[in-house]
Amino acid sequence: MMRIEKIRLVIADGQPAVLTGLQAWFEGRGRYCIAASAKSAGQLLAQIDDARGDLIIIGDALGDTHELLRALRERHPHMPVVVLTSESDPRTLLAMQHAGARGIASTRDELRELGRMCDRVLSGAEGVVSRRIAGFLQATDERGVRQDYAHVRMRVRPFNAATISC
Repeated sequence: MMRIEKIRLVIADGQPAVLTGLQAWFEGRGRYCIAASAKSAGQLLAQIDDARGDLIIIGDALGDTHELLRALRERHPHMPVVVLTSESDPRTLLAMQHAGARGIASTRDELRELGRMCDRVLSGAEGVVSRRIAGFLQATDERGVRQDYAHVRMRVRPFNAATISC
């Protein structure tokens, strides 16, 4: 069944250029409309009750992303949130998921990928991450600690089969 109504987005980012760019890109797709936009966390929280959005997209230029996610979860537990972040630390990314982000995209991702992620989140998927964010998360062990091999040094020695005796 085709959706007749447009998807109502609430977009918030502390950088006006990013906010304007996101608004223009999503509105240019034709299936989205901007229900509200905010330049700060306080402005977002003030507008969110009246916005009646289907999806919230927040940038990490708003301040404490974890605290904002918790506040959004308390007020609107069923409204999905996608975070657009420049963060690459796996522990921080995992903390965003635990705080309530249903999707996480990198600020370095193409907007098409962000759009695909939003579609997946709107379909009910949780734990959706962009390919770039997935790469950051895969570089961790089971505790969420980054596997950093920068300090490992390798020394290659020639191997001569003639020196091995059985």
